[in-house]
Amino acid sequence: MNSRKDREYETDEILGRYLDADEEEAEQRRLLNDDIIGKYMREKPSSGTAGEEAKRRAERAAAERRAAAAEKAAAQRRRKRRRTAAGILTAVVLIAVLGLWQHHRAPLSPSDLSDAEAEQALKELEENTAASSVSSPESADAAEAGSAADTAAAESVLSEAAPEATPEPTPAPDTSHYDPADDWCLILVNAEHPLPEGYDPEVVLIENDQSADVRCSDALLKMLTDCRLEGLNPLVISGFREHELQELYFQNMTDMYLGAGEDLETAQKHAGESVAVPGTSEHELGLAVDIGTTTNPDVDESQLNEPAQQWLMEHCWEYGFVVRYPEDKSEITGIIFEPWHYRYVGLTASHVMRSENLCLEEYLEKYVNASPDTEEQTDSGSETAESSQPDSSSSVLP
Repeated sequence: MNSRKDREYETDEILGRYLDADEEEAEQRRLLNDDIIGKYMREKPSSGTAGEEAKRRAERAAAERRAAAAEKAAAQRRRKRRRTAAGILTAVVLIAVLGLWQHHRAPLSPSDLSDAEAEQALKELEENTAASSVSSPESADAAEAGSAADTAAAESVLSEAAPEATPEPTPAPDTSHYDPADDWCLILVNAEHPLPEGYDPEVVLIENDQSADVRCSDALLKMLTDCRLEGLNPLVISGFREHELQELYFQNMTDMYLGAGEDLETAQKHAGESVAVPGTSEHELGLAVDIGTTTNPDVDESQLNEPAQQWLMEHCWEYGFVVRYPEDKSEITGIIFEPWHYRYVGLTASHVMRSENLCLEEYLEKYVNASPDTEEQTDSGSETAESSQPDSSSSVLP
């Protein structure tokens, strides 16, 4: 036992040489002492139950000291973080206070004056100038010059203090009823508005050897496809016509009346009741198609009995098309009801024309008013309406 105590004293004497006033270092050395003692107790042969108990006590004491040291170190780290956060907060507050102090001690600028304050300053300046006038000519001239300069300065302050009027923003154009991007498909072609000179659209084949303007071809094909998906059988009977083809149609009809014994003028007049005069047909635009069915290709009123035609009349506006010559608009269009004749006008116009029951002439007059002949056509009044009134017994093929 004496030998064991001697060794413990010897270990304490060695460790004591490194003790320092710092509490943390002293604690670390005590832990090291416990480790050495624990190691010694583990390496020393145990003598019965007393030795085992002493070994467990030493290990338990060492574990408790290590836990206490870890807790103390964690507490020191927390205190350090709190001090750092407090320092940052203090710096932010000081910066804010300094900024407010500099702002309040900044000199007053003319823009800080209200209109009333600026006018009051100008009035006081004029009163002081009048009161300080002198009798000598030189002094009077100097006073007048100073007064003018002061007045100009005050007026400058007043002008700077007055806020500038903010211009109102230009409103965005309303495209809910008319989209300028659709001008290309809103061209009006009829007896009073012939086809634009040199008009030559790019066309693409649709079906049945018939073509249409490439810009409306996708909408036309989708409309025909959706109609067929409903189990119906639409068929394009007539599409784009070149000017020469329209002349051929018109000449053939004229020749027929000439063969019946009519003179040229009368024959051409009667031919114009069935076939549009070349240059006034929508088919030359490439934006119009006559649609029948695979079982009924006749373009006449029998189309009203075709389910495919009924579907097209009900849904064509969803694809940017309209029935160009409605039954109740003949007095305006100059053409009798043609349920087979569809015209592409774009989605914006087709929606508006359907919801407001407008034909193309009415739509252009109400929302576009872009045609240079619109006013002239309106001024012609009933005279134009009477001259363009179609015979109910004939169908003009536009």
